[in-house]
Amino acid sequence: MLNKLEIDVTQLNELVDAVNLAVRYNIPALIINQSLIGEAFLLRIARNGKFKIISPVDWSKGDNYGLLKLRGMTFAALSSDGFEILLTPNKSPEETEAEASALIECFKHTVSRTCEVRFVLHVLQNEVPSMLMYNTLLNIRRPSMVRTDIKTKTPMGKHGTLIHNEIIRKLKSMGNLPIKSSGNFTSWRSILECNADRIAVSLTQLETIIKDYHKWILDNRES
Repeated sequence: MLNKLEIDVTQLNELVDAVNLAVRYNIPALIINQSLIGEAFLLRIARNGKFKIISPVDWSKGDNYGLLKLRGMTFAALSSDGFEILLTPNKSPEETEAEASALIECFKHTVSRTCEVRFVLHVLQNEVPSMLMYNTLLNIRRPSMVRTDIKTKTPMGKHGTLIHNEIIRKLKSMGNLPIKSSGNFTSWRSILECNADRIAVSLTQLETIIKDYHKWILDNRES
């Protein structure tokens, strides 16, 4: 189940530990701050890592519309294995469809036909508009994945596993795209109970989950 997790790496002092854990536990991907991607490629080679390096695009507000989201991206960032693109909020379905279609075509034709193009919603902040965004994505060339939100931490009482699963149920009822859940995953049980295809965690959350996982294994052996 740990191979459902993907690590958000936002600071340089997290990078080495994140890479080491990704190699040890077969974590499929790291979402890495664009300024750190060059170092991440070097570490992946040094550790013989198999994980994908994913670049976040236009975080944390998504205010740049369409291809303006690519403005300022470095060569290293554009060389990533994939991209998690925060869709522009407060747009009509037609505008969202046009934006998503243009971004998929741009990355597939100018970067690599094999790169992953993922889109990020704003579910934890604005659920209803995000549902409309998801529905719009069903009309275009299939994105590699849809992430529910950029946040890995919100008030604990607000977004637990039950709420995540209800969001997933609503999204999947409209159409079946791979879904990555984000927000408050801090225990082994929360991973087991979540119905998402992938789960976003911070490095600190992953370390806590791994400790809980080893405790769970030990408890089950003793019983």
